[in-house]
Amino acid sequence: MTGPQQAAPTPAAGPDPAASNARSARARRLRWTAGIALILAGVGSLAAWSIASPGAVSYFVTPSDLQSKPEPGSRSLRLGGRVAGGSLDRSGSSVAFVVTDGRHSVPVRYHGEVPDTLKESTDVVADGRLDASGTLVASRIMAKCSSKFVPEEEREARAKVRAAGG
Repeated sequence: MTGPQQAAPTPAAGPDPAASNARSARARRLRWTAGIALILAGVGSLAAWSIASPGAVSYFVTPSDLQSKPEPGSRSLRLGGRVAGGSLDRSGSSVAFVVTDGRHSVPVRYHGEVPDTLKESTDVVADGRLDASGTLVASRIMAKCSSKFVPEEEREARAKVRAAGG
């Protein structure tokens, strides 16, 4: 054999393990950075929204809060407290009652669907505007439901015990 000698084939070069590890570490770091950036953007957007629209995130004010700094009907407010005993006056789809916090009270008028749970001495939250007389003209009312269920028989038994003076 007098021809040119052929070189022995070299094994095929596979992927470089060091380069592969560097690429996967870079991809992991990029995913973490993107995830953190998305979370920070979401928190920042929520903060900017709550600052730009303070009425959108509102807790209720109490009658005492209103007494200390009255808010004219220029903006909506959420009034919270308890329906004063003897103040609830239902008339069809309208209702009038007084909300109290034990120290001060605010009269409320509402026209619309009245919740069945709205009763005297029930916690209530009313959204609306104050009129010139200091009455809250509500656009929505929410009454707290009883947190525990008492069967009718037990309620009657308790009423009998109370009536008997025990």
